Amino acid sequence: TDQSGSAVRSVGVRRRPPIVFFDNVVPGLGVGSVALANETGIRLLVEHLVRVHGQRRIGYVGGCETETSGAERLAGYRLAVAAGGLDTNEGLVRAGDWSLEAGARETEALLDLADRPPSIVYADAQMALGGLSALRGRGVRVPDDVAIVSFDDWDAGQFLDPPLTALARRDRQIGDLAASLMLRVLEQDESDRLDVRLPMDLVVRRSCGCGGGTE
Repeated sequence: TDQSGSAVRSVGVRRRPPIVFFDNVVPGLGVGSVALANETGIRLLVEHLVRVHGQRRIGYVGGCETETSGAERLAGYRLAVAAGGLDTNEGLVRAGDWSLEAGARETEALLDLADRPPSIVYADAQMALGGLSALRGRGVRVPDDVAIVSFDDWDAGQFLDPPLTALARRDRQIGDLAASLMLRVLEQDESDRLDVRLPMDLVVRRSCGCGGGTE
């Protein structure tokens, strides 16, 4: 968030320690970062819905836009929508906060639209789970009535009904690379900033309308 970013900047200015960011990044600060390819990941989800399922009107439930992960995922959605010539109605874009409650609340808002979207992209799995609960509560069938996909995959995703189509998590790789980058800085006193973005893999299951398996 803006507040946490300001706090980190304050520490950096006073003490100038080597700082490596992971997952979220404070622009212009630190010796490097390791994060997911947020923008291209969301574009991969949108493009799958368009290319495989012919979707033209796709809702989006995003995360905190003050965090780089939230802002970049929203940017990826907007770019994919523009590139695909899809419906750009701003009512299709809902701002969440990474929580189950936000996923349910913002899904309800999309369902209340006069012309509700036949598919929804969630910026993380927690909100996707909340969204799935809201869809069930409304008697909306997934994926028959509304297809859903999510940025994050997690262990229980394959056991949902229907199993969730999502981008595979990279937590272990992020941690390992961040630690390696910090050791490199400490051992070699590198001055050049290094920013690493990890590519995402799509795990295809039934929530998007596919039959299952991995693409």
